[in-house]
Amino acid sequence: MRRLGPWALALLLVRLLPAEAQAPDRAGLPPARGVTERGDYSLYLDGSYVGHVYREARGRISALSADPASRGSYLFEARFYLLEQTLRDMRGAARGVDRSAESRFSASAASLPGLASSFLADSGYPSLRGLPSLPAGELEAGASWTAPGERSLELEGLPAPILLPFLAEYRYAGKVEYRGLPAIKLLAKFATRYRARPAAGQGGAALVEASGSHDLEITIGAEDLAPLFIRDRFDESFTLSSGRRERRSGFNLVFYEDSPPLDRNGTLLALSGRAGGGAASPAARPPSPVPAQGGPVQGAPAAPAGPVSSAGPPPAAASAGGGSVSGAGPGELDPGSAASPLDEGGTLSGAGVELAPSPAGVLLRVRELRFVADSDAILGSELWRLDAIAAALAAVPGRRILVEGHSASVGKAAGELELSGKRAAKVAEALAARGIEPSRLMYRGLGSSQPIADNATEEGRARNRRVEITILE
Repeated sequence: MRRLGPWALALLLVRLLPAEAQAPDRAGLPPARGVTERGDYSLYLDGSYVGHVYREARGRISALSADPASRGSYLFEARFYLLEQTLRDMRGAARGVDRSAESRFSASAASLPGLASSFLADSGYPSLRGLPSLPAGELEAGASWTAPGERSLELEGLPAPILLPFLAEYRYAGKVEYRGLPAIKLLAKFATRYRARPAAGQGGAALVEASGSHDLEITIGAEDLAPLFIRDRFDESFTLSSGRRERRSGFNLVFYEDSPPLDRNGTLLALSGRAGGGAASPAARPPSPVPAQGGPVQGAPAAPAGPVSSAGPPPAAASAGGGSVSGAGPGELDPGSAASPLDEGGTLSGAGVELAPSPAGVLLRVRELRFVADSDAILGSELWRLDAIAAALAAVPGRRILVEGHSASVGKAAGELELSGKRAAKVAEALAARGIEPSRLMYRGLGSSQPIADNATEEGRARNRRVEITILE
C-alpha cells in the first residue's frame, strides 16, 4: 500500500512524501481539495443546557507555487467561509456567512520541523492538522500506531482561535466502500488535555483549562490514501479566565472532495449564453413558476408573496433610481481587468449585470437592483432580472455561490450593514426559488464598507448600491 498522497499531507501539515513519490497535476502542483467542516453538538454554559448548535465552514485548499525558500516544499492557501451559527439544522436553505478566513502555510516533502511554524498566516482553518497521520511502509490488518497532531479551537470570549496539541492512537479497521469507491477505514482517539501556564501581563479572556475525549472514524482512499471523510464524536469542557464554563457534546464531520480549478473564460462564456447554456432573453422567457418571495431564509424576515415575474424587462425608465441593494463579497476584480457589460445581445447585459474574473472566481455585479425603501422586499418590476441571473447561473452547475450586498454611505453604518445582509439573503432566496440548489448558496451584507465609487456624488452612490454574486473558485 502506498503512502498518503501529497495533497492530503500538505493539507494536514504532517509528513509528506518524497518528491519522487508524489503525483502532481499537470501544472506540477498537488491538486486542490474542497473541505467542509460541520459541527453538530449540545451546548452547556455554566452547567445549564443552552441548545443544539449547528456550525459549518466551507473551504478550499490549493497549492500556490513551489516554495522558493525550501526545496521540495509548496506554498498553500486555505480559504474558508464560516457560516452563521444556528440552533437548528439549516442545510435546506441558503446560509448566511459570519466571516471569511484565509490561511497560508508552507508544507515540505520531508517531515515538518513544527506544525505551527509552517504557517505564514493562520486564521484557524483548516481546524484539523496532522489528522490522519499514517506510518511508513505497508498498512496491515490490526496495525496500530500513535502520532501527534493539532487542532484549532474557537470559543466565545476568546479573541482568536487557540491551538491545542494532541497525541492520537490509530488502528487499521479494514477495507470499505465510500460512495462506490474502494476505501480504507481507520479508527482513532485522542484526549483533550490543556492547562494554561500563568503569563505575566496577560490581558483579556484566556483559556484556563480544557478536558475531554474524541473518538474518530476516518475514511481514506484505497489508492492515494487521501482523506475522504472524518466523523469525530466528542465530549469536552472548557474554562475561561472570565469564569465562563462551556461543555460541548456531539460530533464533527469533515468532508473532502476534488476541487478542480474554475475555468474562468469558459464560465464567462457559459454565463453570456455563448456556450449554449446561457439564459434565454427575458422577453422570450415565460413567467417564473415560483412565488416572488420564496420561502423563509435565515436572517431575513418573511414577506408576503408578490407577483411572480414579468414576461420581459420593464421600460428603461423603470430601471433607474430607487433604493438599491447592498450585497457584497470578494468582489475585487483581477488587476487590469475592468468589469464591462456584455454586448447588447447578451442577456445579462440587458439585465444590468456586469461580468468579470475576480481573485475569488467569476463576479456578476448587479447594478441598482431595486427594493422597497428601507426594506428587503424586491420590487416586482425587478423579478425578470433575477430570472435571467438564475438561468445564467444554471449554466455553471456544482460551484458554490456567494451573494454579497453593498450600499452607499448615506446614513448609519450599522443600519446599512444590517439591511444589506437582509437584502443579500432575499436575493439568495430568490435564486434558490428559481432552481439554484440552496446548499450552493451563501450570502452576507457588507454595507457601505467596500465602495467602488465616490459617495459624495449621486452617480457614485448609485454605483455603490449593488449586489455582487461570485461563482467561487
